[in-house]
Amino acid sequence: MEEKTTYLDFLAKMGIGNAHPGGRALTEAILTKFPISKGEKVLDVGCGTGETSAYLFEKTKCDLTAIDLHPKMIEQAKARARQHGDPYQVMQANAEALPFSDGSFHRIFSESVTAFTHIPKALKEYYRVLSPQGSITAIEMTTEQKISPLEIEDIKSLYGVSQVLTEREWCEYFYKANFSEVIGYKEEDFFNSDQTLNYEMPLKFTSDLDQETIEIWIHHLEMMDKYRDILSYRIYQVTK
Repeated sequence: MEEKTTYLDFLAKMGIGNAHPGGRALTEAILTKFPISKGEKVLDVGCGTGETSAYLFEKTKCDLTAIDLHPKMIEQAKARARQHGDPYQVMQANAEALPFSDGSFHRIFSESVTAFTHIPKALKEYYRVLSPQGSITAIEMTTEQKISPLEIEDIKSLYGVSQVLTEREWCEYFYKANFSEVIGYKEEDFFNSDQTLNYEMPLKFTSDLDQETIEIWIHHLEMMDKYRDILSYRIYQVTK
C-alpha cells in the first residue's frame, strides 16, 4: 500500500526553504539578537533544504553541521552546500538519536522542527550533545491558549506534530530535560512595530507534484485561517 503524503513530504516536494514561521526575515533577526561567533560549533537540526544552513555559514563562518531526517530534504541541502563549495557538513540523522558525542556543540539552531519529534527524546539528545552553558535557539509551533482535544487532533492530523503545546508547556518540557533557563520570545520582540513579515512560502513546483500534495497545501491554508487567533509560535532561547 502506498504511503500517504505528509506535510513534511509536501515541503520537500515544493522545495520550500524557509517554511518556518517568520521565514528568512526572522532567521536574520534572531542572529542579530543572538549572534553566533566565528568557529563556534553549531548544529542545525532539521535543516530542510539547507537554506538556513547556507545563510548561517555565510553570515557567521561557524563550524556548522546540518542534519535532517527526510531523504529528499537532505538531497536538496547537500546540493545547496555543494554550490557553496561544501564548507560545512550535511548529513541524514534523527533528532531523537543524534550521532554525535556528548558536548559536541556550543549551539543548536532549530526552526520549526522539535514539535515533529518525540519531544522528550529530542530534548534529551539536545542536552546531551551541547557543551556546558551551550544553548538552543528554537522556533516552535505554540498555541496562545489551551485548546480542546478535538482541535489538537485536527492540527496533528495535518502537520504530523507529536503534540500541540502552549508556551508554558514548552518551557516545562525544557526544564524537565534539565535545561537551566528558558525564555519564550514573541515575533514582536525581534521587529519594530512598523515592520511586517511575509508569511507566504516560496513555492517551487517540482516534477513530482501531485494532487495529494496540492490538497495538503489547500488544507494548510484553511488551517491557518481557522486557527489564526490560536495557533502561533515562539522563539525559545534555552540555556543548558
